[in-house]
Amino acid sequence: MSKQSVYPVSQEIWSKTLLTKEEYQAMYRYSVESPDEFWIEQAQRLKWIKPFSKVNDISFDKHDLHIRWYEDGVLNVSENCIDRHLEKRGNETAIIWEKEKESIGNKNETRAITYNELSSEVNRLANGLKSLGIQKGDIVTLYLPTVPEAAIAMLACARIGAIHSIVVSSCSAKALASRISDACQPEPMNAEDPLFILYASNSSENSKGVLHTTGGYLVYAAMTHEYVFNYQLSDVYMYGALCNGDTVVMPERDEYLSETRWWHIETNGAALPMLGIKPALIDESGSELTGVASGNLMIKDSWPGQIRTIFGDHQDFIDTYFSNSEGDFFTKKSARRDENGYYWLTT
Repeated sequence: MSKQSVYPVSQEIWSKTLLTKEEYQAMYRYSVESPDEFWIEQAQRLKWIKPFSKVNDISFDKHDLHIRWYEDGVLNVSENCIDRHLEKRGNETAIIWEKEKESIGNKNETRAITYNELSSEVNRLANGLKSLGIQKGDIVTLYLPTVPEAAIAMLACARIGAIHSIVVSSCSAKALASRISDACQPEPMNAEDPLFILYASNSSENSKGVLHTTGGYLVYAAMTHEYVFNYQLSDVYMYGALCNGDTVVMPERDEYLSETRWWHIETNGAALPMLGIKPALIDESGSELTGVASGNLMIKDSWPGQIRTIFGDHQDFIDTYFSNSEGDFFTKKSARRDENGYYWLTT
């Protein structure tokens, strides 16, 4: 493998980060050495209708595999992303949308939606969904472009406890049919109630939908948004941002880029582990590798934002992500760990 290079972060950037290198190292050690205490603290980011009494119940045993976080806690995602911000940030911008230039004669057109306006729209649609008989636990498939109404629909579903499943516009008719067939006042939701089903962004009718749940997903989305994006109150960046009272930017579609632009996704990205994540490398025999090494990337133990299952096929979830090593989550990626502790994705 060719030598990889790490470029140091400038002092100007370091001075604006939420965590210094030393603070990250101390916080990371705490997150993996005292995970229950760490994730209890992170859960305090959210407004709970009923606080949880147990942080998790995890088993990676293939014969009884289950992942449960904050299981007896009760909350609502829509309330956390909208209602609790209204008193102090009601007139602040929640969503900025930019219309596709080609459709309006190459003129810029933007639309800004405040938290108060977002609340009104979400409540109106939530009541409309309820009037159609949609209720907690029903699956609502959303086939919308990147417009504010897509975010409004997601939050309206979360408000009444319906599970939303987003279908990308590139789906074929058969793939769309396959996903659909799988398919007010904030509804109190158990932390392990399903929040949404996410399908791979391809047109295959056999694409698998992974399921995320309410409490754990929102805790992890809020935490990663703050630390990964170095969130400041005036920043403009769906769930993590709104949960933290931030602003979401939604272009109607990505800019068209020249066909000469070189694309390379995922591989060769390098990072230190996120808080609470314990990565490991194993060889083909399943033995863990130490020090500088290359191998299959595993994650030891669970974290709140972990997917819970493949919708409709829990056995496939077990076979796909827990077949390579006992007690570890197989990411289906290969990686290299360097002498500085950085993990480089190689496939």
